[in-house]
Amino acid sequence: MTSAITTREKPLPPSWKDSNTHHRNGAARFVAIDGEGITLPDNEHRYVLLRVGTSEPLENPNGLHFREIFPYLYSHYQRGTAFVGFYLGYDFTQWLRTLPASKARALLTKEGIAKRRRYIRNGSVEPLPVECAGWQFDILSGRRFRLRPKICYCPISLCKCKPKPPWMYICDAGGFFQTSFLVAINPKKWPRPILTAEEFALIQRGKEMRSTAELDDDMRFYNRLENDVMSRLMDRTDEGIRALGVALSPKQWFSPAQAAQVWMRGRAPTRETLAETVPGWFLEAARAGFIAGWFEIFIHGPVSGITYQYDINSAYPSVAKSLPCLLHGEYSRGLGKPKNPPALTMVKADVTVPKNETTRYIGAMMHRFPDGRIARPIFTGGWYWLHELEAAQRAGLCRVRRWVKWCGYEPCDCPPPLAELETLYEERLKQGKNTPLGRGARLVYNCVYGKLAQSIGQPEFMNFVYASLITAGCRIQILNAIATHPGGKSCVAQIATDAVYFLSPHPSLPISNKLGEWDVTEHSNITLFKPGVYWDDEARKMITAGDTPQFKARGVSARDMAARLADIDRQFDDLSEPPPLHLNSFGKPTKTETEFWPSTSFTPGFQMVSAREALNRGDWSLAGTLMDRPVTQNSWPGLKRQEAYYDGKMLRSEPRRHFGVEAWDLGENGAGGDFARSVPYTGNAVLTDDDDTTEEYGITPDGMVDQIVIDAMMPDRKWTPDVQK
Repeated sequence: MTSAITTREKPLPPSWKDSNTHHRNGAARFVAIDGEGITLPDNEHRYVLLRVGTSEPLENPNGLHFREIFPYLYSHYQRGTAFVGFYLGYDFTQWLRTLPASKARALLTKEGIAKRRRYIRNGSVEPLPVECAGWQFDILSGRRFRLRPKICYCPISLCKCKPKPPWMYICDAGGFFQTSFLVAINPKKWPRPILTAEEFALIQRGKEMRSTAELDDDMRFYNRLENDVMSRLMDRTDEGIRALGVALSPKQWFSPAQAAQVWMRGRAPTRETLAETVPGWFLEAARAGFIAGWFEIFIHGPVSGITYQYDINSAYPSVAKSLPCLLHGEYSRGLGKPKNPPALTMVKADVTVPKNETTRYIGAMMHRFPDGRIARPIFTGGWYWLHELEAAQRAGLCRVRRWVKWCGYEPCDCPPPLAELETLYEERLKQGKNTPLGRGARLVYNCVYGKLAQSIGQPEFMNFVYASLITAGCRIQILNAIATHPGGKSCVAQIATDAVYFLSPHPSLPISNKLGEWDVTEHSNITLFKPGVYWDDEARKMITAGDTPQFKARGVSARDMAARLADIDRQFDDLSEPPPLHLNSFGKPTKTETEFWPSTSFTPGFQMVSAREALNRGDWSLAGTLMDRPVTQNSWPGLKRQEAYYDGKMLRSEPRRHFGVEAWDLGENGAGGDFARSVPYTGNAVLTDDDDTTEEYGITPDGMVDQIVIDAMMPDRKWTPDVQK
């Protein structure tokens, strides 16, 4: 049975030259905000200095209180000024820690935010501000704080008393750089340095001395210089984004995805336009089948010799640039297997690995478990793009057990709405990757996907047709690389979203700097510890030498970390038999299973309980206090893999079986029932599962503690821009 719908005629989006009028003037200037603390001999930590820009600081050797902090911050408000900081999680916690616990719960907990929600005129939802001691304030996703005085005594937030003071927005701009401050400002990384070598050395020394800092002139000098340099960094970042015709308002500097959102206006179809134009059943199939990054290791521990890492150049933009217009053309659907499938077809099918496969290296297709975790098991079912399913078949990974139904789209002849992404990429290569324009272009084209996949907040461009096509397109390139490698799937060591690691060189992948083609890196004696975490001989040398900003300034001992990585290597070498890797019915490890897998525990030099974590623990008095909690990294791969075995000297594992049960044994028809199928994406799960960092282990002025530990384990880790919001 087949049905078809032809969408009504819609005018093409306006020319990009006429778009981007929102906040055309952007921020007039940038003023950095940063605070400093001291740690007493009894391990009490006090937040003793706060400075806005290069003005006179606010100081209190006994520790600053929100009743001092809020008036000081707001006294510097100026219209058109973007107030920013570099990873402000530490500062936000210190500003809020002296609030009453009831106000903190209203501000930070899901329950408190839900109680404050109100509907605003355009249909989106925004929480009312929290009120305390004559101030109104709120925080967005831990990355943007807003503040204003309340000028009346009305008991409600939305009183009609006039005039109301303007909001002061303070944005955490760390997401624009996704690295340490020292790396971001390093004069060697800029064609036109934003600071001198002498200034860089002073800031580096100041960070190294933070553990013994006192409220003195050295602290004041370091703090003032860091704010000054941060303002220069933001000026240069703004310069690059403006060169693309994008201007961000002062309240938008909390995420680079805001730049992508402005750039997309007039180019990409909005959520409302899609809802009016595209059949609901097609949108629903795309949402159900959406799965983000593919992170998985197939070999565990040391791999002797050379491992070849092939990365797709800007994988997501390379797919996005060719996405079709969805506003015209023909949509159709039917039951069973499509006989003459449209150009873009989704199928609902049940799949498993090929028949008579004795060694299982990689699972059939991507699968989402009820808790949101992603794996690639031996059997699954759900909605898939047909061209990805066919690529998996070419790679020898799967076969279809049952075709349930399909839906498809035959595109119109409109030009691809996001074709200019390729222009941005080429302009970055032409102007230089580290020039302001080059950096701005990368921020924009890397964050477009995040706006398409956004489902929380105010998702202006939420589009799971595009988002699922982008992630599927990336996986298709990986699958095609596996299919054309002489060793096929048996030669794959690791997959990390847009990168595949082979045990031998690939003979035919196009190697160049062109968009969508490949870059290759050789790793000598790599150790694959967990998905996305690995090190090789070069990394070992860098760590031993302490030749990265992760050390000293971030409370990490290079010598200690080098010893721990060597110990992990030894733990793998000392295994006399494959460690246990069995799952109970809920996909959880047995009680002591993880103890058999190599691991390490590391305690950084600085760990602070965040405001949210204090509330999670049920003790608000813990906010802003120091803790001494080891961060454990374990190589147990049971969330994605099972049944470890040795292949010569290499430790391998098999793909998971759904809940440890061979559901396909229940018969050809029905194929195990719905419980074996992938759970549809609801919009509430995380977009990727490659990063398990949380505030559980504390925060620092440089970010979350467990992320810092991972960075220290991988000093050559490639950073990718924040794609949320």
